[in-house]
Amino acid sequence: MQFCGMELESMPYPSSEVRVETVPALAEAQRESSGHRKDIDGLRAIAVLSVLGFHCGIPWLRGGFVGVDLFFVISGYLICSIIYRDLQSGKFSIARFYERRFKRILPALSVVLLCCLGLAFLVMSPVEARLLGNSAVATALSGSNFLFWRQSGYFDAGSGMKPLLMTWSLAVEEQYYLVFPLMMLLLRGRSRRGLLVLFGALCVLSLSVSLIAEFTSPSFNFYSPLTRAWELGAGTLLAIWQAGRPRDRARASWKSEIVAAAGFLLIVIPICRYLPETRFPGYEAIPPVLGAVLIIASQSAGVNRILGSPPLVGVGLISYSLYLWHWPLLSFARIMSAHPLHPRTTAILMAIAFAAATASYFFVEKPFRAKTAARTSTVLLSYAGLLLVLVGVSSVFGLSHGLPGRAPMLAQVEFEANIDRDHLCLVNRFSALSKFCIPPPNSLKPSFALLGDSHAEAISNSMRAELASKNWELLVLTQGRCGPTKGMTRWVSSKDADSCREFNREVLNYVLERPDIRVVALLAGWGGRVYVPDQTNQAPSAQSAELNEANLKTGVQNEIAALEAAGKRVILVDDFPEFSFDPVESVRYRRMPFRRALNRVILSEEPEQWQSTSQDAALELIPAKRAVSAEFADIAKSDPNLTLVSLKDDFCRGGRCYFANESEVYYFDADHLSDAGAMRVMPVFAKLIERP
Repeated sequence: MQFCGMELESMPYPSSEVRVETVPALAEAQRESSGHRKDIDGLRAIAVLSVLGFHCGIPWLRGGFVGVDLFFVISGYLICSIIYRDLQSGKFSIARFYERRFKRILPALSVVLLCCLGLAFLVMSPVEARLLGNSAVATALSGSNFLFWRQSGYFDAGSGMKPLLMTWSLAVEEQYYLVFPLMMLLLRGRSRRGLLVLFGALCVLSLSVSLIAEFTSPSFNFYSPLTRAWELGAGTLLAIWQAGRPRDRARASWKSEIVAAAGFLLIVIPICRYLPETRFPGYEAIPPVLGAVLIIASQSAGVNRILGSPPLVGVGLISYSLYLWHWPLLSFARIMSAHPLHPRTTAILMAIAFAAATASYFFVEKPFRAKTAARTSTVLLSYAGLLLVLVGVSSVFGLSHGLPGRAPMLAQVEFEANIDRDHLCLVNRFSALSKFCIPPPNSLKPSFALLGDSHAEAISNSMRAELASKNWELLVLTQGRCGPTKGMTRWVSSKDADSCREFNREVLNYVLERPDIRVVALLAGWGGRVYVPDQTNQAPSAQSAELNEANLKTGVQNEIAALEAAGKRVILVDDFPEFSFDPVESVRYRRMPFRRALNRVILSEEPEQWQSTSQDAALELIPAKRAVSAEFADIAKSDPNLTLVSLKDDFCRGGRCYFANESEVYYFDADHLSDAGAMRVMPVFAKLIERP
């Protein structure tokens, strides 16, 4: 899948997702600080433009995702400057602080949320609308980062298909706004040195957590306020360090010029040199964070004067609204488009984003930010009421399961396919398998073990119900991108290969040690994958198709031999057809006329596959798939105890393979069966377990 001309599969952590960052709402905070600094507006412009460039696939801005780290530093600096100054003068009010934050953040955000919900009503399927409603509720409650963290996983929707994904970092900042003022109130009697030591220690702790989570839990590392706190803390430390120090802005010394230039390089190099695959945050976040600190600390250097130029200041002033608008526009276009967005389409969308952001700044942000005669308590109650309205409207989409009355036939298709179900037995390590996946032995029931990758897990729901009706117990032992082989391992990356190798070893040992397991089925997306010997620890370079097929055959034969030696009956499943497009999108496209019309408006051609329910039999046309089928046939001929099952016959006839009928969709994406599709193959397995 592509987004803005970039491959989503190659995007950095979290898995199957593109990085989406949001702009801190701090222009007003900046003006409230002692002396408005135009260079900080310019730094915000650099940050927002780099992130926009990254999202739009500009090659020399591939590391533009570091823009959010710049915003976190700016946020920490400006907010701490305001609070520290007011505490020192005895004027700080927690109520007035939250009043200003509400007035700055909520009006523009409310407009974007309501527009997204309105567009969702017109173009989104019930399942899509329900998910958007849930994310809108989380956004209104300042918790969208936790929602997106919880949703991250193998089958998580692509980042480009989540219109509110950009709000995760806004949520991180709002959580900072909630905690930091209270900490400052509790610590108001501490000396400046004491605050520096305390907050410095907290920053070191946060960075340490991030450095560990970078390798152990990348999704947590990406979304958690605990791993992002040190970036906000860097700005906080700078603000406290500068407090009370003399400021000479008339001219910059040669030292400040060097410091500012170094800071600029520390920002620009990551923006231009980092890749979407770069692990982030962690060690890699230190240069841009340090660069932002150095530039803000320099104040009067040449770099700061350039950042204070009118064009950059202008972009900086609208950056909050620009970021709120740009991502939903790109995301909805991706949802409705039949193809990756054309550069011309992306340029038009960005022009619309700039226009909407400018209008939002002048007609929403500034009027609501203006001082009023209303009491602080009245303002807070008003905004609390607005939040309740946003939560209520958003909840309608979630609680009603996406307003299915808009497209009842499509709602029924999605319901039957169960396309948004949880995948509880698709894990990344054996110890994560619960008793639901591997129930303990039952003396009254024989057991059937399903081993494989996500293709196997996709049929497990239907298989569990089918086997239960035959008084069999099902064990599901599956890991994404990990076919059940012995001595050979699928290669995606070194980390994935190590994980898969260990998983397969533990699964095989577990199955061999359980005598109640009589039948074992092996199912995976076999063809078109790379398999290497277990001892391989480096990426295979240009491995030939013949060697790859031989490695796969050896690995499968080794697995079968080990199982049969333990008295297990083995079923080898040749995979079902894979399509070059998402069948669910095809069904949605045909069932929602307004979505189809808007797709044509955004300059996307209608693919032929979206006009019918079939495609030429890709399984037969792809050489790698055809070769695997031939290899499996050879394995079956040489092993009379092995049962070989081909699933493509349930979906293909007359030279064409079908992904849906008039009332059901058999897939929930291009290569995974839905519950409805899985039910089509259950009779095959039911007959097999009835054999002696």
